[in-house]
Amino acid sequence: MMHEQQISNIDLRSRLKTRRRQLSEYQVAEAAVSVNKQLWQLPELARGYRIGCYLSVNGEVNCDEFIRTAWMRKKRIFVPVLRKNDMGFYQLNPDDSLQNNRFGIPEPSQKTSAYISAKNLDIILVPLLGFDSKGNRLGMGGGYYDRILAFTKYRSTFRRPLLIGLGYDFQHAEALKHNNWDIPMHLVVTQAKTYRF
Repeated sequence: MMHEQQISNIDLRSRLKTRRRQLSEYQVAEAAVSVNKQLWQLPELARGYRIGCYLSVNGEVNCDEFIRTAWMRKKRIFVPVLRKNDMGFYQLNPDDSLQNNRFGIPEPSQKTSAYISAKNLDIILVPLLGFDSKGNRLGMGGGYYDRILAFTKYRSTFRRPLLIGLGYDFQHAEALKHNNWDIPMHLVVTQAKTYRF
């Protein structure tokens, strides 16, 4: 029998996926502009050099403009690449060609590009389906980010990376059911607000 907490998150995940799919192209583009503007106002972005970022799909907050601006500011961008049941971060360069992985998510087709451990990134921008007032994140359910960031649970003091979730205002929930392996965000940026936890 499935645990009540899992049923609750599965139901919420389904509702939030549906709501996100209903966003118009204009709404997605408008949110990306607002989120991008707020991100570059964060003092942590000025200090961060190695930035983990995602290539958006299915209505996720779009990071394309953020990535272009980061390159102009001489930042290095690393994006997730699936490796069997695991995920790693590989450097993304302006002239890289992309191909979709088995989930339809774009990745650099040349996986020989520079790999970096998540521990060595300064900042990671993380997609989300939902988040709560304590920084708990609801993802797509694959657990890839939770696994690759599990090391952050076992540190007594804060060290990089700074974890910034990107989402929409409607994805904010008062409290999410969470498991002990879930990795919370340090900040979440939506089109209207930056939350610090």
